[in-house]
Amino acid sequence: MMFNNTSLPYNFAMSDSLASYYSSPKENAGGFVFCGREGVLTKDTAHFYYTIGDVSVDNASIKFKEISEQTLFNSNEDILAYLETEPFELNNNSSFLYSVQYGLTENAAAVLGNDGNVNFKVKLIDAETNQLISVFDDVTYNYENKLPYNSIQYAVNTSGIGNNRTVKLVLAIIDNIGCTYSVANLIDASTIIPKAVRQEVGLGEKYNVTEYDLFQNYPNPFNPSTTIRYQIPQDGIVTLKIYDILGREVKTLLNEVKTKGRYEVTFDASQLASGLYIYEINSGSFKASKKMTLIK
Repeated sequence: MMFNNTSLPYNFAMSDSLASYYSSPKENAGGFVFCGREGVLTKDTAHFYYTIGDVSVDNASIKFKEISEQTLFNSNEDILAYLETEPFELNNNSSFLYSVQYGLTENAAAVLGNDGNVNFKVKLIDAETNQLISVFDDVTYNYENKLPYNSIQYAVNTSGIGNNRTVKLVLAIIDNIGCTYSVANLIDASTIIPKAVRQEVGLGEKYNVTEYDLFQNYPNPFNPSTTIRYQIPQDGIVTLKIYDILGREVKTLLNEVKTKGRYEVTFDASQLASGLYIYEINSGSFKASKKMTLIK
């Protein structure tokens, strides 16, 4: 049952079949995520589900950012802010585990159409610098992919991350079909049972940045916010600015020293008019720019 509070009259409605999200009880025995965050993206009568949790380091459970009785959720952005753990420490030899589940109802294909997509991405981020260390999980539901990810546990090889680095694990969600997000807190004192599927992952090339780059923003076109990603192979001052089509500066997103790595910045254009904009980065001798389109 889903509570619709987006328009009057508020009501509860039964979702479509969850068979494509939850597999049989036998397959899922001991497979669910016990502690973490769970939620739904709703569009019309279709639902996309997500769960992330059971995060542990060296057998110690890692908590998610606290949701209290006073916490208010007035937008999708408010919910996304709570899909992250409290900061925790990793080193080169840490035993680092987390689990995910993603799925969708059978009628989701209708709202996705040919061009719609819903993307779930698990990121490891430096809690002190906001540096993107690695992306472990990158799942997109669209016209070509409607398969659920049931009960997958990841074991992360932390070799190369250094000693006592403070990080956080974040679930990022992006959609281009106008979904409404929700979130629930999962708390269970039971002993966490090993998941049906365990996948070994490492920091890999995502961590070993060797060249400068500025990536295309996503989503694009966008309304009202979009994400801009960049990478730098060495420490230095990074400046990221937004210009209108006439070359007039409209906003400075970044002007500070950053350490080597990959980063992302959210650009909120809710106060700007529709049109073509340019974002430009400068760091050391590197300079690059790309175009993006705001449609309201």
